[in-house]
Amino acid sequence: METFFLFYIFYFGACIASFLYLVAMRLPRQEKIGCSRSHCDHCQTELTLLDLFPIFSFLIHKGACRYCAVPLSPMYLWIECTGGFIFLSIFLHYNDDPFLFMIYGLLYIVLLLMTAFDYLYFILPDWLQALLFFLFFTLHLYSPTLSWKNAFFGLSIIFSIGILASFIISDGIGGGDLKLMASLGFAMGLKNASFILFLSSGLGICFFGWQSLFHNRNLKQGIPFGPFLIFSFFLINEGPFLFAFLLNRK
Repeated sequence: METFFLFYIFYFGACIASFLYLVAMRLPRQEKIGCSRSHCDHCQTELTLLDLFPIFSFLIHKGACRYCAVPLSPMYLWIECTGGFIFLSIFLHYNDDPFLFMIYGLLYIVLLLMTAFDYLYFILPDWLQALLFFLFFTLHLYSPTLSWKNAFFGLSIIFSIGILASFIISDGIGGGDLKLMASLGFAMGLKNASFILFLSSGLGICFFGWQSLFHNRNLKQGIPFGPFLIFSFFLINEGPFLFAFLLNRK
């Protein structure tokens, strides 16, 4: 029963992530959300229920549309699995505090949506940035892990580092990335935010190297930095708990 319930939490997160990816795809194109049937972007065929099961539909159809056989972006599978894993992680971490679980659930929904927007269109919308900062502010009020002084110090220093990097690296860091970095500095303080910045930079360099070697990507194409910042935040914020949880399960 416990295993089934944990799978339910995982799959619930995967469904949410799948919907968020749809929202991120449609909003900038001013397409309706929830009022029209999902369809293949290539052949425009309306999808049936069998085509819409997160993770399973992608795997069963081997990552392609079953009507026109055009390969789908692996981002579908990646974000669905990531959403499932995130929701399972925060349930295990915060299930004894419903309010904290709710806040972190909303927080990671915002971060998943930002990941999708940045991956698809290289944008991190201001309305999501504002909502993210509000959720971090709420966490500081409800469950403070550092002082307000350290929070705002982290915000100002990390933002200054981002400004400096944007002058040194032409077109290297966008305004959206700067705002996200500042919010992470506010949430985590200077020390942890510095770890996030270091880890995300390393992951971004590795990803770009892999893309250059196997997909002929060049410097002019660029890569979205937001997903690496967000993934690094998750590792720093939830990693210690998950590591301890796995050790205790042995």
